[in-house]
Amino acid sequence: MLTLLVLGWTALLSGLQPTVCSVTSRFPVSRGTRWSAPTCQVFIPPPPLFPSIRHKAELMVDITAHITGLKGEKGCRGPRGEQGQPGVVGPEGEAGSQGTMGKLGPKGEKGSTGWRGLYGDIGTPGLIK
Repeated sequence: MLTLLVLGWTALLSGLQPTVCSVTSRFPVSRGTRWSAPTCQVFIPPPPLFPSIRHKAELMVDITAHITGLKGEKGCRGPRGEQGQPGVVGPEGEAGSQGTMGKLGPKGEKGSTGWRGLYGDIGTPGLIK
């Protein structure tokens, strides 16, 4: 596709005119009884409006490295700055910190499983109600 585009533009700019001879059938012309003669018409294929998606990447060039320069290595972080002064306490003050949690209590006993329903004639077979 790209080569066809380049060849078409090269032929157009160099002055070569690809011709397609079309011999028309001999029908009478509307003016009088004269017959039409064979004609040669110049056909210049137009270039495509937009390049196809496959060739779009070939036509586009990434110039960001030329503008911004090459990216260097990442540096290390600098030392931390000094700690700032504490803020002003409001008129009402703030609530105190929460106390520590106490010890865990004893584990409870396991309860009964409860009623699991009936099998067989009363209920659907294998269904636990």
